[in-house]
Amino acid sequence: MSVIKTPQGRWKAVVKVGRAYSCSKTFDREKDAKAWEAAERARRSGIVDPKAAHRSVIDVVPDYLKERKLGVAESTYRNERWVFEGTLPKYCEWLLHRSVGSIVPRDIERVYLSLRERGRSHRTILRVRTTLSSFFDWTQRAGMRAGNPVKDAVVPRRTEPEPEMKPYSLQELNEHYEAWHELSPNDAEIARFLGLTALRWGEARALTVGDVDLQGAYPSVLVRRSRPEGAKARTTKSGRTRHVPLADVLVPFIKGCIEGRADDEPLMPPMSHSRFLKRLDWPHTSDGRRIHDLRHTAITLWLASGIDMQTAKNWSGHSSLQMMSRYSHWLNEAVDQASVNRLNRVLKPRCDTEDISWE
Repeated sequence: MSVIKTPQGRWKAVVKVGRAYSCSKTFDREKDAKAWEAAERARRSGIVDPKAAHRSVIDVVPDYLKERKLGVAESTYRNERWVFEGTLPKYCEWLLHRSVGSIVPRDIERVYLSLRERGRSHRTILRVRTTLSSFFDWTQRAGMRAGNPVKDAVVPRRTEPEPEMKPYSLQELNEHYEAWHELSPNDAEIARFLGLTALRWGEARALTVGDVDLQGAYPSVLVRRSRPEGAKARTTKSGRTRHVPLADVLVPFIKGCIEGRADDEPLMPPMSHSRFLKRLDWPHTSDGRRIHDLRHTAITLWLASGIDMQTAKNWSGHSSLQMMSRYSHWLNEAVDQASVNRLNRVLKPRCDTEDISWE
């Protein structure tokens, strides 16, 4: 077997048995030709079941989803069903009718480009990529193909801007808390709790009375699960448990939540996303923020208070320091402003008494 470049500039993969020609296929790109050649090599060496490799994607997907339902979180399963039963049939139906073993990286790139041309967001493309990668890993383990074509497929560069992070300052959070408290005291307390602990909505819903520790070195809550609306409780996004400190201003609210209640009862008052938005008149009182910006608020407040990046990462449950780097923009603005203020204080006496030329 070999891959050669044709006079027309394309790439031809040739398969031989001994010295006898067996079959060939021509591709626009060298890596697609090599991928096909590798799949043929694996199939001919007995690693891949030829009959299984010729099954179409649409025939294999039900078996895949049946197995995934038992092995992944409910939200992951729903997302993968959305990809195979909603997105691909609508935008890339041709992929579903291709045989599992015939798909190469270029085909996956065609899927991305089709989604882009039809106006789908970069986030949607990444969700499709994650689902297809899991699917082809599964087909590889099942002996249907030799490799995962998603791993060599290039994802189009993001063109739309990322959603802007808009945390509140401490003064803004306090002002909004006062306004929200007049509309719905319980929901205002929940908003301030999220804005000072960086818990995700599902993590706050999953807290129980037993997760609160007011007797330790400092008041804290133990975050070990998440309970999104309409789904069963599951692990946190990072899969890790963490302790999050409670600011003194939150302690009276938390004491009221745990008083006279059993350890296994929910800590928070009933939390419904839609009712929360309605009761606080969120579209008109949030100054264009999302609920998730309350999480950003807590993290930026920690960093601005001098908490080191590693500690803030541990408290917030981010998976890596790289994820924390986006908060440095907000921290740098505060540092720059403080530096400018110091500079002005140094220069002001001289500017008042001397004729200084800046040229």
